[in-house]
Amino acid sequence: MALPRCHRLRQRDRFPALYRGGRKLSTPSLLFRWLPQPESSASSRFAIVVSLKVHKRAVRRNLLRRRLQAALLQLRDRLRPGFDGLLTVKTGIDLDTSTAQFLQELEDLLTRAEIIHGRQ
Repeated sequence: MALPRCHRLRQRDRFPALYRGGRKLSTPSLLFRWLPQPESSASSRFAIVVSLKVHKRAVRRNLLRRRLQAALLQLRDRLRPGFDGLLTVKTGIDLDTSTAQFLQELEDLLTRAEIIHGRQ
């Protein structure tokens, strides 16, 4: 299932701001950049980037993107409002990474970034 519209970062002008001035955290397979939203919104928004360098086949890139979205959906009730985030999948990732593994890494990143409230 895809992220709800209210949790998707769709404004193209926010991407350069996230790349230029966003704070960064990483795990072995993910890079997370985030900034507070300029206008305080009701929910945090996220975009997921899986480049051609990860895998040349779109089917495999989309599978990774869907698994990350599923992990984000499981955490959405614990997200603090008012942040824009960009999740980038790093090259060299194991293409068989499960949603549970993404969930664990994502929970670690978002806790360190103080965007979710503690561990469950």
